[in-house]
Amino acid sequence: MQEYLARLENIDVLIRQYLLPFSFKILGAISIWIIGGFLIRITQRLIRTALKKRLVDTTLVNYANATSSFLLKAFLILAILGVFGIETTSLSALLAATGVAIGMAWSGLLSNFAAGIFLIILRPFKVGDVITAAGISGTVREIGLFATTIDNAENLKVFVGNNKIFSDNIHNFSANPHRVLSIKIQLAASNEPIQAIQKFTDQLKSLPNLKLPVTGEITEFNPLGVVITMKTGCIQSDHASLMTTANQMIFDVMKKENYMMPNASAILVNR
Repeated sequence: MQEYLARLENIDVLIRQYLLPFSFKILGAISIWIIGGFLIRITQRLIRTALKKRLVDTTLVNYANATSSFLLKAFLILAILGVFGIETTSLSALLAATGVAIGMAWSGLLSNFAAGIFLIILRPFKVGDVITAAGISGTVREIGLFATTIDNAENLKVFVGNNKIFSDNIHNFSANPHRVLSIKIQLAASNEPIQAIQKFTDQLKSLPNLKLPVTGEITEFNPLGVVITMKTGCIQSDHASLMTTANQMIFDVMKKENYMMPNASAILVNR
């Protein structure tokens, strides 16, 4: 009988000293997980709503949402480990050291990421714009967090690191509604430039959908003769086609008026 009572007492001690505290810790951990998860969802919803009200790009909204979720859940797990008495200081230091090591190893990738954030926030261009950046010209198809996708003139898909784009000059040909159409024409020294300007002006006035009057001026003197520049304006989408048409018109005028083409070889021989 005494042996039976001793066993009961040992069981009671086991329950009171180990099982009950551990059960309370499990209940506490479950409660923290449920309440913490609820607070994380509310926080994410508030972040998402605030960013959308500020008209932040959807890509950045999704990234901010995913990043905040990861960080908050990491803190939640650390809090749960603390409930079980697990020392989290060393674990936090280990995670921080790992983050530093990864950051140093991925410094180039992280610089592209940082540049991508600035491209999304500052918006020097948007999807569909025609740009020249980092030595690449074409239509922007996607602005990613690490790279921007551009379709070039040969319809090749080019992926350019955001840091390379952001650290270079960006020419956005679609940003302004109108674009200047400028054509330089080399005339021989025997041609009368003022008369040529008038002839070219009369011809170029027939171009469709011009947004600026046609003008011409002498812009350069060189050993070949005189350089005149004809200018007008058009909408961005018409620029390429009007440039081709204008060049053909100028060639027709020069042929019709018998304007002499500069003879560079003759000039070089005479020199």
